[in-house]
Amino acid sequence: MRKGMRFVALTLAAMILTAGCGGKADTGASAAGSTGEPQTSASTQAVQQQEGALVLKLGVPAPAGTVQPNTAELWADKLEAVSGGKMTIEVLAGGVLGNTAAHYSQMEQGTLDFFLTGFDTATVLKEGTDFSVCVVPFLFEDLDHYHKFLESDILKEMVAKVEAANGLKYMGPISDQAPRSLTTTNTPVKVPADLKNMKIRTPESPAITKMLTAWGANPMVVSGGELFQALQTGMVDGQDNDLVNSYTSSFSEVQKYYMNLDYIYSDMVIWMSDISWNKLTEQQQSWLTQSLEETFKEASDTLWNTTYEECLRKFQEEGVTYIEVDRDAFVKSAEEIAAKFDGELFRAGLYEQIKGLK
Repeated sequence: MRKGMRFVALTLAAMILTAGCGGKADTGASAAGSTGEPQTSASTQAVQQQEGALVLKLGVPAPAGTVQPNTAELWADKLEAVSGGKMTIEVLAGGVLGNTAAHYSQMEQGTLDFFLTGFDTATVLKEGTDFSVCVVPFLFEDLDHYHKFLESDILKEMVAKVEAANGLKYMGPISDQAPRSLTTTNTPVKVPADLKNMKIRTPESPAITKMLTAWGANPMVVSGGELFQALQTGMVDGQDNDLVNSYTSSFSEVQKYYMNLDYIYSDMVIWMSDISWNKLTEQQQSWLTQSLEETFKEASDTLWNTTYEECLRKFQEEGVTYIEVDRDAFVKSAEEIAAKFDGELFRAGLYEQIKGLK
C-alpha cells in the first residue's frame, strides 16, 4: 500500500502538518461562514467574514497533505496569530479550482484572493514569458546565488510587468523549495548521454522540456496527481522533481535511483489580486505581509536545517541508491544549450544578467 504523506516522520512534518490538520482547508459549507448568510456568488469578492474573522481564499495546485498546502496552512496559522484572530486564510488545495491559469481567471472574477505557484508557472500570465528563465537548469550556482536573484532589481522589473498587465500584487515567497533533481526506475544517470531515449516526467515547463530533449531524453508532462501511477506502471522511466516532494510522495516505492543534480532552485510564491489587496486596511495589509515573512523564514530554515537531509537519509534507507553525477558534464552541456534559449524563451540578455549576480 502506498505510504502517502510522510511529514509526520519529519521535523517539517511536525511543524507544518500540525497546521494542516486544523481543518481550515474545508472547501464545503464553511465558506459560507457561521452567520447564516448565503454562499457568495461567483461575481462577488472572495474576501468574506467568518466567525468574526476576515477570510481570504488561497488556491493551491498540489494535493492536500503535501508541501505546498501544508506551508499555506502554516501561513494561515501565523496570520491568525498576528491578527489576534481577526484574519485567516482558507486553503483550497489539490487543484480543486484548477491550475494557475484557472486561479488567475477566478481572481479576475473575484472568487479567489490569491494563489500559490512557482515562478515558472507565471509564464501563463500576460507579460510573464521572462519567468521561463527561472527554471533553466544550472542558472543558479547555489542557494546564495538564487537568493541574490530574489532580492535583485532584475526580479523586481519582471514582477512589475506581470503586476501591471494582470492586476496582481506579488506578495513574495512563502518558502524555499529543495533543488530539483532526477530519479529513475531502472537506469542510473551519471552524464547527459545516459538520458538517451528515457521517458522523463517533467512539469509543464518549456525550459526543462527543451533541456531534457537536448540531452536525448523524451520528456513527458504528467500532473503531480498522476505521477505515482505513471512511475509504477512504467509510463515514464523517471521524473524531474525536488527531493522533499519525491520522498514525501512515496516515490521510493517506484524509483531505484536518485541523481544529485540539484539543477534548479526555486520558491513557492504568492500572487494576490489587486482588488483584494486594496480592500484591506493598512493594518490588515501589515498583518498579511508580516505573517508571510515569518512563514518564509520558518519554513525555509526548517527545510535547509533539517528536512532536506532527513529526506535524503530516509530515501536511501528505503532502498533508493544515491548516484553521484558528473556535474561538470551536465553544467557544460546545459550552458551551451541555454544560450539557444536567449531571445526565444525569454528576452535576450536576461540569462547572462542573472548569471552575473553570483
